[in-house]
Amino acid sequence: MIRETVTSIDTVGQTIVYTDENGTDFTIDLTGLETLTSISIDSTAGTITYIDEDGNDTVLNVADLVKVHETVTSINVSGQEFTYTDEDGGTVTVDIADLETTTTVTNTIAGNRIATYNNEDGVPVDVNETITTLTDNSDGTYTYTSEDPSASPTVINLYSSNSISEIYDVAGGQVFGATFSDINFATPGIVDADYTAGANSISINTDGRYRVTYRVTTSVTNNTRSGAEFNLTLNGTAAPGTYSSSYQRNRDVDRNTVTVTKVLNLSSGDIIRVEGRRYSNFGVIETVANGSSLLIERLK
Repeated sequence: MIRETVTSIDTVGQTIVYTDENGTDFTIDLTGLETLTSISIDSTAGTITYIDEDGNDTVLNVADLVKVHETVTSINVSGQEFTYTDEDGGTVTVDIADLETTTTVTNTIAGNRIATYNNEDGVPVDVNETITTLTDNSDGTYTYTSEDPSASPTVINLYSSNSISEIYDVAGGQVFGATFSDINFATPGIVDADYTAGANSISINTDGRYRVTYRVTTSVTNNTRSGAEFNLTLNGTAAPGTYSSSYQRNRDVDRNTVTVTKVLNLSSGDIIRVEGRRYSNFGVIETVANGSSLLIERLK
């Protein structure tokens, strides 16, 4: 009989196990027969280092390699245009003005410039503030001008409710004849800015409504009955509703006082006086010291 023996080979990891015909194992370790290569990367330097089986290293400069083979794009800005250059050297220009709307400032008016706005096209636009003014007229009034150019200026009177003017007679002794003559008061009292006071008149400087009061005290100097009459005059003409009269009997009852108050709308430049005369041809009538006055008060 003929017998055959069998051998076998197995691998375990990096070893080879050989079993001969007698069943004996022989192990061969391949690690002792093989050399290793390695690769390392230096990201800071931009290099790759290769070490071969003999321990020799080879350095590959990746940064230089990329620089040689890489194409570069760029973007340049000029005014409102962007120019893009691609890898092939071609250019594309984008105008932002075509993509953008321009803002505007409208309804600007003349006045005090408080700012300047520059729009997207670089055009400057003044931002103005309207101005009000208050002007001293040096007569107790101020003129106010509003922001609205179509509005009329407004005159503000500081004396609109309490301005007064007075003239009065200190000396007396003015004798009245048969025709009217202006009473000479002569002495100014309080005279505010709405008025100009003279010896026998008060002139109005400001339009308005006024209360006018005159007072006249007379006496007869001889023992004869007599009478006098008086008017308030406006620019030389007797003002309606201002007439008054007095009657003196004799030397014992010789004095009389008349008082009249009238409200008038007056204009700047108007002149107010008081006139008097003797309406009887008998007797001598004259003013009494400190007994006569002309007082004007502005109401509005």
